[in-house]
Amino acid sequence: MTERAFRFVKIKNDTGSEGRGSLWVGGICLAVLAALVIVSFYRRGNLPPAVGGIGYLSGLFSLGGLYKAVRLWQNGRTNGRRVQAAITVCGISSVLHIVLFLAGCIVSVL
Repeated sequence: MTERAFRFVKIKNDTGSEGRGSLWVGGICLAVLAALVIVSFYRRGNLPPAVGGIGYLSGLFSLGGLYKAVRLWQNGRTNGRRVQAAITVCGISSVLHIVLFLAGCIVSVL
């Protein structure tokens, strides 16, 4: 009975599919970071500067994905786990990028 009476009310139960993009960005940034670390160990740090630029861009994309995921979470429209997973993955990726950047700065000074 209540289904017929309130049929005109459209309640959108969003499962958090909007966080899918941020989750993909975080995962790709983690994969790029892992690939750069493996390649730099294999080549013993003798890489062209463009490879460092790839790392910087990956870090910026990771911060952008974190920003987007936090904004989706603050809106309160999404109730899915993808947004929470995107915050976690992009946060971990951002922290790892920042730590490796600071470690590289400290090593280059010494």
